[in-house]
Amino acid sequence: MTDQSDITDWSRLCSVDGGRMAIQESGERIRSAGLTTGSTGSREYRFELGDTSGNGKTQHRVQIDPSNGQLHHREWCRYTFNLADETSSESEEVEFVVELPAETDTSIIGTQLTVTGAELAEAFDQSNHSVPVNRVAGLDVQKQQLRRFLQTDNSDWGLSNRSGILLEGPPGTGKTELVIETCEELFGGLPVTISGPEILSKWVGESERLLRKQFQEARGSTSQVLYIDEIDAIARSRSESTQEHSAQLVAQLLVLLDGIDAKKEDTPKVVASTNLAEVLDPALLRPGRLGNQPITFSRPDTQERMAIFHHYFEQIRTSSNGRLDAKIREAVTDPLNSGFLENLATETDGYTGADIEDTIVTAVTHLQAKQHNEFSQLTPSTIHDRITERNIQPQGPSFTEESIVTEATDSVQLHGNGQLVQLKAPITDEDIQSITSAWKQYVDGSDDEFVVRTVPSNQLIGPTPTETRDRVVTVFHHKPSTSLCLYLSDLPSVTCAVGHTSLADTVLETIHEQLLQWNEQNLLIYGQNKTDQSYLSAEHLDISE
Repeated sequence: MTDQSDITDWSRLCSVDGGRMAIQESGERIRSAGLTTGSTGSREYRFELGDTSGNGKTQHRVQIDPSNGQLHHREWCRYTFNLADETSSESEEVEFVVELPAETDTSIIGTQLTVTGAELAEAFDQSNHSVPVNRVAGLDVQKQQLRRFLQTDNSDWGLSNRSGILLEGPPGTGKTELVIETCEELFGGLPVTISGPEILSKWVGESERLLRKQFQEARGSTSQVLYIDEIDAIARSRSESTQEHSAQLVAQLLVLLDGIDAKKEDTPKVVASTNLAEVLDPALLRPGRLGNQPITFSRPDTQERMAIFHHYFEQIRTSSNGRLDAKIREAVTDPLNSGFLENLATETDGYTGADIEDTIVTAVTHLQAKQHNEFSQLTPSTIHDRITERNIQPQGPSFTEESIVTEATDSVQLHGNGQLVQLKAPITDEDIQSITSAWKQYVDGSDDEFVVRTVPSNQLIGPTPTETRDRVVTVFHHKPSTSLCLYLSDLPSVTCAVGHTSLADTVLETIHEQLLQWNEQNLLIYGQNKTDQSYLSAEHLDISE
């Protein structure tokens, strides 16, 4: 007779606040409904707790709070139950995985779990309680936006759903990994994937046929998501394309996104990614297609780099053979108070998530090649040496930034509408602070914290128009919870070259694009040129002293 203490309390397990569940077969996520396929919901499934050495082990996870951009540290305990149903085939390797907050009473976990298909279907809500796949870190804001797109159902409101969305950002920032992770967590399956360069064919009509085939495959897939990687390879602007077949491929893509067949209920949602958004055909970026609200990826900031380093250190810590130095272990278990993590993030300014992963992989590879001792550990010095060897120069713009608390001032007053102030040189730090304080009072009258960012305008110029655009976007990017005063020093030195070089044209165009998307609490300050004429086409504020 089985001891009751060995029985997992299913009802208490389902009621744990913050508890998460997942079902896997041969390591791949499956939907809970799949266990009842071909049988009734009353069928019982018997699971047994797996290897006890790995079960219940505390796992540490660092996330970025989308509301304020700050790091949050949570501890979890994961338990894996193996399907031990006598009626199942021996090849069936089904696991039930549950993840509970570390503070949960462990008495609810026994060595056995018996549950019916109906109970699984009722309790297992993939959209809210799926165990994280943990492929990426530091992308919590982007993940929230992607999940919202994939989960939103407007049919109850009598409206159609958005058919597509674009992910844009530099290479190595985690776009593809995030799509895979989100689909696994939400749908228990991978998206159907198209790689832009791979679909191109020299045969007339073959590329369009492959495109239609992938759309049809996505209709019947588990996720009903089609992911188009490097869409810029197949969807460049038709007005600039010199090849007829390229225009035909774009036209086919538009039909699939917004044609008659796209109005059917089983139409897949399309996620596309690019690091060359400016070359895409404008027709793709209209509502009803990929839309005009892309999810933007940028090079990770300091907090995000800390989260990424923590992610890989935790993977090593929980692996079967990985060993970390005491200082790194402390950074994993207490990341919010880790000076080591913060120093790593500071040293790796300009790194993408892929760069950080490569740094860790290279450090571990070097350690294994150098030391065959089974007790060798990954140490801070090994990581620092790999960072020094890489010598990656920051590819984004360099600027200074400080947080100030605005104070009431009568020395400067602002008049009119707009978010731009043009000043005569020279402009001092006192001028910037006075204008910032006056602006804050002008907007809402509060004395809140304000971020003042000073950017030398030569830092906006990159080696190519694409990299120049990325630099300008980075300069304007800030956390939604803060207000930004952006001072572009010596901007006339760049604008005087407009019309003479594409790099200066790109700077001015991108500044205007960013101003259109800017929060109304933000302010841009820049200097006048020799003619005293404004070269930014937006409303300006007048200043009186």
